[in-house]
Amino acid sequence: MKKYLLVLFVLCGMAAQAQNLNSPALRKLQMAEFAISHFYVDEVNEDKLVEEAIIKMLAQLDPHSTYQTLRK
Repeated sequence: MKKYLLVLFVLCGMAAQAQNLNSPALRKLQMAEFAISHFYVDEVNEDKLVEEAIIKMLAQLDPHSTYQTLRK
């Protein structure tokens, strides 16, 4: 139950920070995260999933944009 509340708060926070709450790209990300976390057959490490998504998005921008976690 706590996990679902956390996901809900994260999604709400993402939506609140978006300039355009009706952004199709943001909505697509939210739907994908929701579907994976609720319907994937195995347990999903959501932190790792989100971090990998951020890394891949930044890699599409240019060779100088990177994401570093606190562990690095």
